[in-house]
Amino acid sequence: MRKSFSRCVLTTAGAVVGISVLELSRTPRPGTHCWSLPWRGKRDPEGGLLSIGLNPSQQTVVRLRSLDLGQVNRAEAATPGVGGKGQNAAKAAATLLRDASSDKPTAVAVAQFLGGDSGSIIEKHLAGLGISQITQKVQAPTRQTMTLLDYPADKPRPEVTELVMPSAELGQAEVDSLLAKVKSMIPNQKGILLMGTWPKGVDASFYRVVAQAKAEGATVLMDAFKPVDDVSEILLLGCVDCYKVNAFEICTLMGATGVKEGQISTEQVVDAIQRAFEKFPGVQSFAITDGPGGAYFFGREGKALRFTIPKVECLNPIGAGDTVAGVMMAAFCAGMAPTMHEAMHLGLAAASAKVQSESEGGIFDMSEMYRLKELIRIQTVAQ
Repeated sequence: MRKSFSRCVLTTAGAVVGISVLELSRTPRPGTHCWSLPWRGKRDPEGGLLSIGLNPSQQTVVRLRSLDLGQVNRAEAATPGVGGKGQNAAKAAATLLRDASSDKPTAVAVAQFLGGDSGSIIEKHLAGLGISQITQKVQAPTRQTMTLLDYPADKPRPEVTELVMPSAELGQAEVDSLLAKVKSMIPNQKGILLMGTWPKGVDASFYRVVAQAKAEGATVLMDAFKPVDDVSEILLLGCVDCYKVNAFEICTLMGATGVKEGQISTEQVVDAIQRAFEKFPGVQSFAITDGPGGAYFFGREGKALRFTIPKVECLNPIGAGDTVAGVMMAAFCAGMAPTMHEAMHLGLAAASAKVQSESEGGIFDMSEMYRLKELIRIQTVAQ
């Protein structure tokens, strides 16, 4: 077994966004874990990319000038869209792959529950973006979210506030029906994203079943933190290849107490990751965001890189992390990036392009992504 450690600092959207990745070379014990092939292993060129998005929303981005609480405020613009971590990741993947030249393009799909008029609006919106949908219709209307972009008179950039409406509890028959549909599609997927916490009426068994059903050689990325005990049980299965959370979350997951977001040291992150690798032997990498605390990439072959991304004007950061996940998985699974660190390089550029727009998560300008990619400085870090 071989471990290697390094550090990199990634700055995006005018702030430092930390991503730390630890990769480990291991030989799986037959019959104990559903480990996939190594990152550089051969992937099915005809497989697709499936994003599990169990918490979608009909989203509206509202632009305001100097919001005055307690008074009538008239918006300058209201832009419709779709929210939800899984939906944002799917949109980001579809945006990247739409212009990708390939004889066998990678199809992007999202699995979701939709209901009511809001559900119909979401379905139409995603279809217009070329995203296939595995949808279970439900009785209750799909929730709505609203992003408020308030431009103060004395500031060039908005203050961003996200309003999330409650969602109704799902019925067991509805949950079972969607899970059956997803299971039938999993053998055709070379990449699966498990995005976000499951809604009321769904439990951890949904993610467990999906992860365990992955095809040999497929890659699974999970971005979920709560409930902590349930997430730990999923990681213990050995079916998740990449676990993506922030520094506070990984430290908390590994039992740290008294930690505060934005105040996590490098030593605390490295300690948590070392213990996580021991506890979750099937996980091949951990992607850890750390806000202004920095960012890290640790490669199993000894690669140690520092990425520095140019500062950009941030107008709407909602969905930036989902954009990294979606582009990262799309680039890797489609063969646009042969390694995970190269896929992350592209994902970070895409996220930096996305935050410069007021639009919904997962949507970015491709030319700006490629421009920023060339400006990202990559340095080898001494170990």
